[in-house]
Amino acid sequence: MNAGAEDRHKNLSGRILFLLKNACARNPCRNNATCQAGFTRRDYQCLCAFGSGFEGHDCDRVSKLNVWPFLI
Repeated sequence: MNAGAEDRHKNLSGRILFLLKNACARNPCRNNATCQAGFTRRDYQCLCAFGSGFEGHDCDRVSKLNVWPFLI
């Protein structure tokens, strides 16, 4: 392997390792939710924005109890 190919391989390996270590790097949370890595079997949890009206693991489902109109 030449020096350029070796550098590209190290760079790619580092990116893959980072993505494996930090599941939030791929932005799995929806609707302005905050991602926290390392909490569940999926290696991340989403904190749905308060009053956003969304729920679910990725904050991608409309909440049955939509509280945001009451905050006005």
